[in-house]
Amino acid sequence: MPDPLRTDPRRFPLHVHISVMLTFLLLLTGVVPGLFNYRQTTQIILSSSEKLFNRIEQDVRLDLHAPMNPFVIY
Repeated sequence: MPDPLRTDPRRFPLHVHISVMLTFLLLLTGVVPGLFNYRQTTQIILSSSEKLFNRIEQDVRLDLHAPMNPFVIY
């Protein structure tokens, strides 16, 4: 029969549980906004690079067609 006054060696004190929980919450509040910011920044960069690429493509097409058709004014 186990002794009721004897503490279980596998149990941690309450202050250890509290400090682990606070550390976990601090990490969670840092990681979640960081991941959100990373995804949003990636989407902004991809969108703006696509727009820039399309604009450059349009300019190159106009430059290539201009010598072939000198009567068209752009």
